[in-house]
Formats: sequence, structure tokens, C-alpha cells
Amino acid sequence: MIWAILDFMNGNRQTLEGFVAAHKFWDEFFQDKREWSVEQFRDWFSMHRVRYEHALPGDDRPFKKRIMALTCLGSLFEKAAEFGDNRDLAVKVAKALLTSDVSLEEKHYGRDAVKLFQIHRSVKRAGRLGEAISF
Repeated sequence: MIWAILDFMNGNRQTLEGFVAAHKFWDEFFQDKREWSVEQFRDWFSMHRVRYEHALPGDDRPFKKRIMALTCLGSLFEKAAEFGDNRDLAVKVAKALLTSDVSLEEKHYGRDAVKLFQIHRSVKRAGRLGEAISF
């Protein structure tokens, strides 16, 4: 994740535009999906994540994969309260992402994001489906 901070410090416009577009996408995405289950989020990540990629500017798919989990979870994070009321939702989303059919790269960056936002202990525990994630 340090690469993003360095990009921002160097004034990388593509990184900034990508993060802004991703934040807008996830804010709109979560508006009517707060009650979704892990299974529903997993299905969406597995089958429809290309919608996320199309919402971001440019053709740099590796960049879009790198920031997907970070911006997804980041859109649920609140400055003062950390996840606050979004904590359970963030855990469901993280479990879904890490057990979905997304690429190994996206899962790798997803694990990094889960650690960064310090929800790895909650995500690691087995849920209703027994989907334990190793870190």
C-alpha cells in the first residue's frame, strides 16, 4: 500500500483519479446492499466485478486490481470512528472478497487491505459457512 502514498506524494494524477472514481463507485454500490449476506457479496465479486473496473478511468487493469479491496473497504471506513456502524459490513465484504473467484492478485491485495484496516482477526474467524481466511 506504500506505493499509493508515494504516488500521491509525487502528484500521480492517474492514481488520484482512480481512487476518486473507485470511492464514488463503492459509495453508490453499498447504498442498497447493506443487508447482503457474505454469499451475495461473494457472488457479486465473482461475477460482476468488471463493473467496478469499467467505472475507473484508463485501461490499467493491474492498477484497478491493486486498489479494489483497498477502496472497497476504505469507502466503509470513517475517519473518526474507524468502521463504526460499518464494521460488520466490512467483515462480510472482506470474507466475500477473499473467498470469491477473483484473481489471486486481488486476493493478495485484499489480504493487505484487511490487515491495513485491522479487521483481520474478525475476518479470520470462521463464519456461518466456515469460511476461515488465513493471514
